[in-house]
Amino acid sequence: LLVLGPGFERDEFAAYAREKAPEIAAKVRVHGTSHGGLTGIAEALKGGAGAKVLEESRVGVETLAVEKVLEEIAKGGKFAYGPEVEGLAGSGAVETLLVTDLAVRTEAGERVMRAVDQARGKVLIISTLHDGGKKLASLGGLAALLRYRIT
Repeated sequence: LLVLGPGFERDEFAAYAREKAPEIAAKVRVHGTSHGGLTGIAEALKGGAGAKVLEESRVGVETLAVEKVLEEIAKGGKFAYGPEVEGLAGSGAVETLLVTDLAVRTEAGERVMRAVDQARGKVLIISTLHDGGKKLASLGGLAALLRYRIT
């Protein structure tokens, strides 16, 4: 359990947890951030003591996957996004499909996920409740890390 945020509330909460549930509190880590909420989570994810713990969390995994897609886009690497992903899904080119929780509910989203799964690719559903999901939504709700570069 990672308790993070600005001010003294995080320390008071950790002390309360140690008092009420010492077996759980033994696993508590406290990390200071300059902001609360999702901004604070993003800050902790980018560095500091909370980075390791957050990398293993769902938000961390999702954010890092989206950042990997954006990195591939920036360097012109092995990526696809938007409608282009659907054409590549059944060919076996998609190593990891990133799909927003909103796109999952669409007919096209379901079709792409099935095709990637049948081609032995990995499907990662990204929540739009955090910045990583919002970035993916701006790319059309679908993005893929590819096994090889498409020219």
